[in-house]
Amino acid sequence: MDTTYAIRLIPRQIEPPLDVNWLAEWFGVELEIRPLPKKVAGVYLRTDTGAHIILNSSDSPERQRWTTAHELAHHIFCIGRQSPNDAFKIKTDSDDSAEDLCDRFAAEILMPASLVRKKAAEVKHGRFDKTALLANMFEVSIIAMRIRLRDLGIS
Repeated sequence: MDTTYAIRLIPRQIEPPLDVNWLAEWFGVELEIRPLPKKVAGVYLRTDTGAHIILNSSDSPERQRWTTAHELAHHIFCIGRQSPNDAFKIKTDSDDSAEDLCDRFAAEILMPASLVRKKAAEVKHGRFDKTALLANMFEVSIIAMRIRLRDLGIS
């Protein structure tokens, strides 16, 4: 399954920001926020009790939104760990192409290309940073928005 097909599974977004908590619920994934090791933003687990995303409680709300979207991609694409014992091996033995796929999915559902282009054209930023205004609008980090604008060829 590629990101284009997976994106079609997501209900259409008219205005930002996407409610990722609702989306996780829609896909039947339980969200939990708890302390995790510093370098672990989140974990996707599929257990006998269902699908779970655990988010790092020390991360910003924007980072938690990104992580939720990224980990939802693991669920949708069936790229998941089967047990809690495997959960923290993600960074050390993961397939980079799977992680890239999940990042592309997260970028597209949190910052849909057509919606970013539309909002970028509408923003009257004057003395304010356009990237920061858009990041605030889409409830993502400035870095995530900067990368998205660059990838879309928007300055």
